Amino acid sequence: MSRNHTPPRSELTRRRLLGAAATGVSVGLAGCGAALDDAETTATVELSGIPNGLQRYRCTLSQDGEEPITAVDPVLIDGDEFQVVNGGVDSASVVVRAADLSESVGATEESRAVFTVTFGGTVAPADIDLGVGVADDDSGEPIPRDRWSVDVSEG
Repeated sequence: MSRNHTPPRSELTRRRLLGAAATGVSVGLAGCGAALDDAETTATVELSGIPNGLQRYRCTLSQDGEEPITAVDPVLIDGDEFQVVNGGVDSASVVVRAADLSESVGATEESRAVFTVTFGGTVAPADIDLGVGVADDDSGEPIPRDRWSVDVSEG
C-alpha cells in the first residue's frame, strides 16, 4: 500500500526558495557572459632592421593596467638562448633577455618580430611600455633605441 506523503508547508517553501535561487544563479552567470569573455591582447616587440645582425638584448615590457600576462614567447632567438629574467606569466610585466649564441640571426633590413607577450584581457597600446636595457649587434655595437617598437593587437 503506497502512501502519498505531502511535505510540510515549510519544506515546500524552502524547496521553492532554493529552486528560485538556483535559477537566479544560472541566469545571473549567463547574463555575465560579456564580463567573462576571452579577450586578450598580444604585444609583439619588433626590431626594424638589423644591418649588423643581433648579438644580444635585454628588454622590459610593462603595462599600466591590471591584466596578467598569460604567455611570453620568443620569436627571433628561442630555446636555451631566450630567458624570462623577471615577471612573466601572472604578472603585469616581464623582463626577457636573449643571446644569439648559435649565430642564427643574420643581418637584415626588414622588420623582425623579436618576442611576443600575451595579456589575459584588453590592454590599450598607450598603456604598454617597452624598455630596452641592452641591445647589441654582432659587432658589439649598440642597436639604436628607435629601431625597437611594439605592435599591439587584440584577439
